[in-house]
Amino acid sequence: MLTKFIVPAAALSALGLAKPFNPSPARTLDQLAVGTWLENIAVRPNGDLIATQMAPEALVYTIRNPTGKKTQLEEIASVPAIQSIFGIAQVPGLDEETFIFVGSNSTGIGAPVTGTFSAWKVTFTTDCDTKVEVEKISDMDKNSAFLNGVAAIPGVSDALLVADSTNGLVGRLDLASGAFDTTSFVFDEMLPVEGAGLPVGVNGIQVHNGYLYFDNSYQASIYRIPITDDGFLVEGATPELVVDLSSMASFLDDFAIDAKGNLFAASNFDNTVLYHSLNSGESRIVLGSPSELIAAGDTAVAFGRGKLDQNILYIATTGAIANPVNGTETEGAGVVALKIHV
Repeated sequence: MLTKFIVPAAALSALGLAKPFNPSPARTLDQLAVGTWLENIAVRPNGDLIATQMAPEALVYTIRNPTGKKTQLEEIASVPAIQSIFGIAQVPGLDEETFIFVGSNSTGIGAPVTGTFSAWKVTFTTDCDTKVEVEKISDMDKNSAFLNGVAAIPGVSDALLVADSTNGLVGRLDLASGAFDTTSFVFDEMLPVEGAGLPVGVNGIQVHNGYLYFDNSYQASIYRIPITDDGFLVEGATPELVVDLSSMASFLDDFAIDAKGNLFAASNFDNTVLYHSLNSGESRIVLGSPSELIAAGDTAVAFGRGKLDQNILYIATTGAIANPVNGTETEGAGVVALKIHV
């Protein structure tokens, strides 16, 4: 059963007042059938895109040469052992091009089954081909309730960080042993807020300039906490609020931070992409509105890695199937490219 989410009147008012950020039109690269949900997006070193599917089945897609004239979502992996795939991130520093994703069984959209989560390794066998090898590396913790965002630790090739949205924590996944340490980062700021439409607190996570950044979805806020070079919590550190975006959105999903300190976040149920400068503190909407389909149900964003798309933000969408635009309008999940001028 799908849950209908209502955008608060205060958020709608703020969105109506927001000024356009970027006059360049967004371009939809490709879409799937209605009823699909793309949950996360990543970019390969060669510039190709990878997108994970949360519903209706666990699939991994690619878009080769996303700056080309003809772009298509191509299925490259199916994982029948699970029903949904969530976050994905590349492991840095390995000879083989390797990504890790987490997934689980589920009883519906946004309703994973506790104790069924696992982590999987996707290895690309060649630089330009889409052939991959998929291997399970961990059954994760039996109490894992909603593993969601996945983040690489720069310079660390034997571990990744994984957010548990329901339990309100970020754990450390050892890639060799498959052990998942759920005590790594546990803070009240990561817990779901009381009365939330879904049991989702911490959602997206990113490591940037010595900090672990994380958002709390229904707070529509982003926090950071200092970490060591190895990706461990600095002793005695506690989260600090980076920005409260609740005046512009009722929900935050995954986000990305570029080298200049520009943060872009997907708002999912509000159908918008938000911008915040870590340097100037400026925040605004860069794409979409609650009444538009262009970023319908956007879940995640990622920056291009090629010479032609370093100023392109790629956006994964759900087609607004959890919160139809204007109450009735949905479309197939897809990937949107937005040219950014900052």
